[in-house]
Amino acid sequence: MSFPKTGSKYSGLYQLLRRSRSDAVRLSFREMEACMGERLPASAGTAGFWSNRSSGALQAAAWMQAGYRVASADLRAGERESDGAVADAR
Repeated sequence: MSFPKTGSKYSGLYQLLRRSRSDAVRLSFREMEACMGERLPASAGTAGFWSNRSSGALQAAAWMQAGYRVASADLRAGERESDGAVADAR
């Protein structure tokens, strides 16, 4: 799967990570939503959403194609200012 896929809601996240020069990036859910221009889906509250799977997940393609893997995700329900996810480079 190549990125950015035209019209993908995750293309803004991909662009932000692609421009980053940091080995690790920590983003709150609100920060991710701001760069996406819309809210994360309800499934973002589950561990499976943040898995580093190589097929079938546009969100995973966004961070993996940008050279990152999710190291951890704070899934505390309803806390939009929580740490969100920490992505580590390669």
